[in-house]
Parts: sequence; C-alpha cells; structure tokens
Amino acid sequence: MGSASWAGTRRLFDQAFFTRILIGDDGEIVGELNEPFEIVRDAAEVVPLNVV
Repeated sequence: MGSASWAGTRRLFDQAFFTRILIGDDGEIVGELNEPFEIVRDAAEVVPLNVV
C-alpha cells in the first residue's frame, strides 16, 4: 500500500474510532473515543494509555 493510500486509510480509522484527537502544547496526544468504542471500553473497565 502506498503512503498516500495508507494516510487515507489511517484517517478513516481515526474518524471511525475517535470523536476528537487532541495534541497538547507538550506533544501529548489524547483521543476521545466514539460512542460504540467508549461503551465497550467502559464495559471492560480497561482504559488504554492516552485515551479519555
């Protein structure tokens, strides 16, 4: 897969999984999960690093 097509695919995944991806002034990246993924995360009581 070429880099341009991979970038488009990655963007689609980002849009599917996250409502927002925030990058702080210090470079910290925090993602807010879309509802279906947030529900699954909450049900499993597993919080991955840097995901709120």
